[in-house]
Amino acid sequence: MTRATNLSQAGLAIIAALLLASISCSGPDPAPPAADDSRNQPSEAYIASRDASIALGRSGRFLDAIVQVRDALAEAPDLREPYTLASGFYQEGLNDPGAIKFFDFMTGTMPEKPWPWFYRGFHQARLGRWTKATESFRQAAAILPGDAEILYYLGRAHEEAGDRSAALSQLKRARELDPAGGAIAAALTRLLAFHGELGDAEKVYEDTRMEGNSSPDLLHALGMIRTGQSRLDEAEIAFRNAIRLKPDHLNAHQALERLLERSGRTEEAERQSITTARLEDYEIGHRSWVVAALEDSDSKACLALAELELTEGNVEQAMIWFDRAERLGGTTDRLRAGRAEALFVLDEIDAGDRELAGVRQISDARVALARAVRFLSTEDAGMAQIQLDKAVKSGPEEREFLRRASDLYETTGLHARSIALLERAAEANRSYTAENGE
Repeated sequence: MTRATNLSQAGLAIIAALLLASISCSGPDPAPPAADDSRNQPSEAYIASRDASIALGRSGRFLDAIVQVRDALAEAPDLREPYTLASGFYQEGLNDPGAIKFFDFMTGTMPEKPWPWFYRGFHQARLGRWTKATESFRQAAAILPGDAEILYYLGRAHEEAGDRSAALSQLKRARELDPAGGAIAAALTRLLAFHGELGDAEKVYEDTRMEGNSSPDLLHALGMIRTGQSRLDEAEIAFRNAIRLKPDHLNAHQALERLLERSGRTEEAERQSITTARLEDYEIGHRSWVVAALEDSDSKACLALAELELTEGNVEQAMIWFDRAERLGGTTDRLRAGRAEALFVLDEIDAGDRELAGVRQISDARVALARAVRFLSTEDAGMAQIQLDKAVKSGPEEREFLRRASDLYETTGLHARSIALLERAAEANRSYTAENGE
């Protein structure tokens, strides 16, 4: 199966999730699911346009798919499903600014419909425009005040915008409308604990647990409750369980680090701080580079984002951004080396070798790093270490490069070298300065 096929199937999976997911069983920031519109009996013309859009999406023709969605909307403007599909296609096409323009137009032509406002807010939130997202979600809630999901997203937008009191109010309303909503319960429990309303927070937690809901976010919220009650051993267990279920749960890692410091366990807190700092850097870097890549169509930002995803092990996402960087700015040695590294991780050795064969500066440090990954994929740790030493000796003082090298040294069992590179990475340029590489 080719990588292109894998990506198109991944796109379909996201679109299917958009159509089938429910907020009651998802995490705190799910892609918006579609409501149950079956009672509205859509027309044959609607079904034909909808199915055509999905078929086009399957082949990666997202702009053509959106044209078909517009035809579907003309047939059934009250259904949520076509808005959901449009949002999904824009996400798959890495075009949140385009989505905002699309839903701007829809809110202008159909201001009485809730879903254009909702999805405009969703894409604004994806770009970190929390004030604008709050206003969009507020408009949707005014039109459809009894929808728990809209209130949930409104609450989360308020929280991200820094208004925790407004967030708490909206989440309480959402909880009243949907007592079984696990994501709502987790967010509400956490905010109640933050505001010191520990009794109410514990009641929401216990009620949610009795309903059979459990998630890393709910466990993190439990840890916050137990911390507020000075039951630190139980809080630590909760935070560690949240991390066990979701290893990149930033809030749980931050809370665990604070708890270890509070308990006087300095060495453990210092070790935890390395992981926490890395996750914090990823979240900040990811958000800023995504905005630059999407809003400015910046090939350097796309390349930096690809390397960021590669460092964190999100290899399929890295490949998407490498491809986008190539479309916007052409192929460079740096891009070929990064893509080769990703292909070796995916065990596509021949494809990775072909990428390296196109490199002009074969002595480049990133090429050596990619070759180290190749040797590790074939379980040749000795040759991998030789390539690592070569890469680090001549490599750039850039955070993502140094972190990947550190991870690879750890894989070969050289812990001291791994730690030394992490210390260098912490001092490296935090702007992920991108180069052409040729």
